[in-house]
Formats: sequence, structure tokens, C-alpha cells
Amino acid sequence: DVLRHASFPIYPVEPIVRHGDEVFVEGASDTDSLNKLVEKKALEFKEKEYETIAIICKDLKESEDVYKAIGKKIGAKLFNDKEAEFSNGTIILPIEYSKGLEFDSVIIYDASGKAYPKEDGFAKLLYVAATRALHELAVFYKDELTGLIKDPIPEDRKTINFAEDTFHVKPFVYEEEFKTKEEIAREQAAEGDRERARRDKYGPARIIVNSQGQVEKPVAKKKAVAITSTNRVDTPINRKVEIVKPKTFKPELAYSLPKENENLKAMSEFGRMPDGTSLQPIGHGRIDNSVKWIKADKSGVEITGSYGIIKITPVSNETVRVLFYKGTLGKVTALPDEIKKQEGLKWRLNENREAVEISLEKITVKVVKRTGEVSFYNKSNNLLLTENQMLPRQFHGSRDVWWEYFDFTKKEMLSIRGESDSDWVEVSNSAKYMSHNPNKRPALLMSNKGYQIIIPEGVHALLCTIPAYGPYISFEDTPFIDYIFRSAR
Repeated sequence: DVLRHASFPIYPVEPIVRHGDEVFVEGASDTDSLNKLVEKKALEFKEKEYETIAIICKDLKESEDVYKAIGKKIGAKLFNDKEAEFSNGTIILPIEYSKGLEFDSVIIYDASGKAYPKEDGFAKLLYVAATRALHELAVFYKDELTGLIKDPIPEDRKTINFAEDTFHVKPFVYEEEFKTKEEIAREQAAEGDRERARRDKYGPARIIVNSQGQVEKPVAKKKAVAITSTNRVDTPINRKVEIVKPKTFKPELAYSLPKENENLKAMSEFGRMPDGTSLQPIGHGRIDNSVKWIKADKSGVEITGSYGIIKITPVSNETVRVLFYKGTLGKVTALPDEIKKQEGLKWRLNENREAVEISLEKITVKVVKRTGEVSFYNKSNNLLLTENQMLPRQFHGSRDVWWEYFDFTKKEMLSIRGESDSDWVEVSNSAKYMSHNPNKRPALLMSNKGYQIIIPEGVHALLCTIPAYGPYISFEDTPFIDYIFRSAR
């Protein structure tokens, strides 16, 4: 009804059927009387055992005045851009900080005609405040109620159907370039030819697998040297790279496994390097990862962009879970046993024009609105890891493969965990599967910068740190990106 009083096109919203108390509206003659009414209603909501209660004010100054008047009496906290702590209880905040948040019950402090004149801009503000309530809404005002609520709805606006009218404001949706299967196949074949040419010119001798699944001795090429765990070879750019043989990877297991032993084959995935032609991400085009809107509740934050949704869930003082998906999020794997959910966890949300920040005691997650890139900082505010600014992440639907592009630093030492906690494989300038079999052990990447990335079991996860292709972590045969980031310092 508030929107029907405005002259701008109706928002693309569809009212839902809800059951419960009607919206409560009551007026007061002066500020003291208004504060007493708000105080009484806040305590009533507490008695109803609502976990989250919000008193929404027009601006920050009004929020501070209300907090000074009744904040301690009702046990409320003041929400601002520096101290925005998420926890159960009552919070006093201005409308500008409430957008995207939801609360069990909401009190609009002063919906008077003076605070909210019957104008389009104030209709939008009042609409935002009213729609923060999940279960119960109370509206108070001083002197005279705003015409956005009090006045009858104009006749020409009464019949507008929110779901089907022609006033919908259509949001911009990024559309991927369409390509036929034949075009994709030709591109893949051409890229395969280019990759084989590069490997033949610069790479080591080709590994040949015979019809019995056994590895034949490589045929030495000109200027080739015997590759051992200690030899060094020249690269095309005259840079010395030490060839390190994985501690747990055995070529004979990867290439000559009996067909009937599928479990053993799955276990051998860890440490295996795939064929070079599969390392190049398909359709390596730009996508729009910019942030469109934000929604938060006590469980976490959903950040929606044109391409997909980032869901960040605080787990403990040093741990967050990050998911990225398109459309509807399906069933999510339970947290690995080694990750413990911390009860009564407190965290803070800070949103400004440039970024969104989720802060815990030992870790802060920052999402840049313009690019959608996600960064992680430790408790000393030192950068641990960030996504690539130009292309944070990518998805290829026909193969169900996601690519998460991380900017690992050149001096960073990365290791992946093997079959035991004491078994680690160094993975600099290489490409290896960091996952085990689908039903066994979570994949774990550890950095000497003081963080870990844990990927739940059941996902085929490939880590690539070869500059020509990545660096990235790819998630195969899965409908979404899913990883746990933990600060170790």
C-alpha cells in the first residue's frame, strides 16, 4: 500500500499470504510519550521470545537519540557502520543500514508526516523499513501519521497487480554468449591442437599408455634431460624450475589400475595431474560478477549479482563457509567433522558504497561491489588471499565445472593434504587433484601465509598454479562452489 501512494513504477514484488497479527499503528503527542510506547512494544516483543527485534529510525541521529532515551531500559544495541554486531536481541538502527536485513519483529519509530512526507523518495524509505519484518510489525508516529499510510489509495493505483502489471522494473540480467555444440567442439579441438604443440615444443617427453593400461618408457626428445626429483630443466623463458615428484603419487596406480577396482581408482585421484588439454577453462570470457543487492540474517549473508549468489556463513571465530551458485541452492553437504560450528557466534556486517565486510574475531571477509571479488584478512587486517579482480569465478553448465580464480602470491608455499594429516604434497607451479575419493576425505589446501581452504568430501577439486592456465581451484561435477576458509593465525 505504501508503494501505491507513489508515482514511480511499482517494484517487481509479489505480496505473500501471511498469518498473524495485523500491523500495529499508534500515535503519540510528544517525544517522551513516543519513547514510552516504543519501549513498551519492544518489551512485549521480547516476552513473545522473538530472537531478533529491530527499532528502525529515519537516520543515524534519530537512532542515537532513541538509544540514549530507551536503549539501556530494553537492553538494545546501537547499530552503526563501525560497530554492526549480529546477535540475538534488540537493535536500534537507521533505515540506510537495514536494507537487505531481516528481523523477527520490527518497530518503525516515527512514521509521522513530518518524518515521511507523501513523496516518492520517502515512500521508498518507508517501504524498505516495513519490509524488514518477518513476523510482526509495529508503526508509531508523533502528532500526525504520514499520508503514505493514512491516506486512501488513489483510484488509478488500486487495481495494479504487483505480479502481472506493466509497471515492473526489469533488472539487467547478464546473458552468456550462445554457442552451438559444433562451435564449442571446434574451439576445443583447436585449443587441444595448440596445447599439444606447446607441450611437444617445451614440455617433457610424452607419456604413452599402451592397450594394457601400462606406461611405456618415454621416448627422449632432442635436448631433453632425465627428470628426477633433483634435476632442474630450462623453461622457454630461461627460468629454472625444480621438478618435485609428489610424495604419494605413483604413476602405475594412476594408469594401470584394474577396471574392477573402482574404489582404488577413486583413491588415486589425489595428486594426479590431468592431461594438459583439460587445464584450460572452457569459454574463458568475462562475466558480470558485480554486486546487485545484499540480504543478511543471523545465519549469514547472501550477496546477489547478475551472474549468481555468494553465500557467506560464519562458522567460528576464524572460519567461514563460502558458496557460490546460480538459481536455487540445492542440498549442501554437512560440515566436515574437523570443522566445528561455534554456538553463540557473534559477527559484524559493514556495508558501504564500495564493499561489504563480514568481520569475526580472527577473520574478515570483504566483497568488492564493483567486481564481486572476495578477499580474506586475518585479525591483524593483513591480506591472506583474494580472488582475481578481473575474473573472480566462472561456470560451464554443460560440464558442471566451476573455476575459482585465486591470486596466490609468487612467494607463497602451497601444500595439499594426503591420506594422513602428516602427509603433504607441495603444489607450486603445477596442477594436481587435491581431492580423494568422493566418500572419504575432505580436500585441504594449506598456505604458509596462515590459512587453509577445506573442500567437503564428494567434490572433485583440482588445484592449478600454472600461470598459463590459472591459478585456480576447479570444482567438477557439482552444482555450486563450496569451500571453507580458515585463518590459522
